[in-house]
Amino acid sequence: MKKISIYVFLLLNFLGISASFYPSESGIKYVPDETVFANYFPKENTSLILTDYFKTGFIIKSYFHRYRIIHSFNSADEQIFRVSKYFWEKNKKNIGMTIFLRQAKDVPVNIIPSPPGSQFVGNRAYGHWKLQDSGLRLWAFYSVYQHFPSMLSWGDFRPDQKFYNEMIMAQKNETPFYGTNKEFGTEGAVTLLNLPKKNVSEVVVLKALLKKRLQKFLSLPQEIYE
Repeated sequence: MKKISIYVFLLLNFLGISASFYPSESGIKYVPDETVFANYFPKENTSLILTDYFKTGFIIKSYFHRYRIIHSFNSADEQIFRVSKYFWEKNKKNIGMTIFLRQAKDVPVNIIPSPPGSQFVGNRAYGHWKLQDSGLRLWAFYSVYQHFPSMLSWGDFRPDQKFYNEMIMAQKNETPFYGTNKEFGTEGAVTLLNLPKKNVSEVVVLKALLKKRLQKFLSLPQEIYE
């Protein structure tokens, strides 16, 4: 009888742990698609870079995105959102990309995937084009923004004017842009080098929760489960 009780307990807890990630219970905001971000981030000069995605649950699946929130004049934040399966699947190739961008209150938000920091490139308020010995002009941030390449997970990458022109054309055509040589996105060389995936293992998460609940269950008086 004791073994049956434990098996039933384990099954119910697998279901309960999966359900426990529901946003109203966990405090994690729910995002069915990218259009909802406009409600959560009303301030201008804000962008969201997708840095990770993961899912939890064996029977009842919950899907999550982790974002780095970029503010022009403040340090970056990180936030996890529960997302729809549709939105999760849609962005599996967009790790390292800007998924949402609000520049100014009177300018429509941009929800077309674009390289991280695309709002800064070509903007004289943040930097300038610097002529290289090779003849190329690369984007260089002013010293006050010298931390931006690290914050944006660029590493040693710097956009050139060809990159910039192709990015602007993609924005006008409302199409995703992953870089002249596909530098960004989940399989992009720059992303893979500077933003290694920190996927949270659902097995690790569930084992930790289950262990905690099982310990509590086994500490109950003998007569409760016999």
